[in-house]
Amino acid sequence: MGCAAAEAIAAAGGDAAFLDDFAPTGGTLMGFPVLGPLSLLPKLRKDFRFVCAASGDGAFRKKLLKRALRLGFSAPPIVHPFAVLSPFAALGSGSFVLANACVGPLARIGRGCIVNTGAVVEHHCRAGSFSHICPQAVLLGRAKAGDFSLVGAGAIVLPGVTVGDGAVVGAGSVVTQNVEAGATVVGAPARKVKP
Repeated sequence: MGCAAAEAIAAAGGDAAFLDDFAPTGGTLMGFPVLGPLSLLPKLRKDFRFVCAASGDGAFRKKLLKRALRLGFSAPPIVHPFAVLSPFAALGSGSFVLANACVGPLARIGRGCIVNTGAVVEHHCRAGSFSHICPQAVLLGRAKAGDFSLVGAGAIVLPGVTVGDGAVVGAGSVVTQNVEAGATVVGAPARKVKP
């Protein structure tokens, strides 16, 4: 996600620097400097905007965002200039809307949410806080993806259907019925995977 965040910021003409526990200090990520490990966060100037580019772990994104806000940083949503965003949609702090994604009117995107490349969150939909709507995934009108949920690449959630908190929808699945919290579903139509 660091690369996607860097690309979105660069495409919008912005500037960035990264903190990363796993990248070499003094290196670069897509032309932006890596300042050092995450432990440097309290030492940075508070006029920096905080962007949490950690992709796969919603709980980790939540922890980092909460810490940054507590330290006094702002965390505005990042919207790629090639995304389509309705002026009537609402975006939570620290969220990302990446290239070729579409967020429709009256859609609500939670805090720390990722609407990935080419994903569609249609009218009146909700993508919960720290959820991840993967590339080419589609939430159709009034569908909901709960907090910390993951809607896999190319998956479709039909109109009015709810994917519960912490649930996982497998790539390419078609969700025709509500998915309970914490469940994993796959297939077309999507069925719960038995433990």
